[in-house]
Amino acid sequence: MTIQTMYAIAMALLSLGAQPKELPPTDMKLTTSTGVTVELCPPASVHMICESIWGSQTKEEYKQDISAVVEGEIIGTSEVKIRFNYNDRTYETYETLYSVFVKENFWNAPENIEIVVAVPESSYADIVDIPNFKIGDEAVFLLRDTAAIENDPMDLKSYAGYYVMSPADIGVVKNDTVTVDSIISASPDEQAYANQSKVILTFDDFRSKAADLLSE
Repeated sequence: MTIQTMYAIAMALLSLGAQPKELPPTDMKLTTSTGVTVELCPPASVHMICESIWGSQTKEEYKQDISAVVEGEIIGTSEVKIRFNYNDRTYETYETLYSVFVKENFWNAPENIEIVVAVPESSYADIVDIPNFKIGDEAVFLLRDTAAIENDPMDLKSYAGYYVMSPADIGVVKNDTVTVDSIISASPDEQAYANQSKVILTFDDFRSKAADLLSE
């Protein structure tokens, strides 16, 4: 089972209301109320590079679970190993947890707070399409709410307030521009492949595109 498949198991019927989380302490080993075990990992000595195929979506399909859109600065990062049960089998997967200081709220999130965002990749399973951020980097996130996932086998809400599902949920900020997936600019009924093509937008253009995306 691939990371993408395991992650997809957990994604269903999202709504609003995730609460900010703090990054775990350096000695973290958390066993949640659902029996999921989460522990911090040092970066892998040899990165495992993973290729992923991201399925096509219409703009409507893509946006339906987005709960907030923010631009923020990476102020902390942790890699975690998650051990969980699904269909009477035990699985292990890895996530990177980013602590993000929200500098600008494009939609439905407060500014000047810290949130924790779970990203489905790490040095143990480095998905080449997903950016690897360092402390001090800035990014745009189209966020999905962990608190509203039903029957989540990884119990993400216990250690992250939000998650991203694909590279299309992440924009890379450089100077006064943001590089995002072209699905942001797609027509409502156009099929688009997440992360197959990119557009570079000014922040004014991104604000307009994001507003159009979320109001359609």
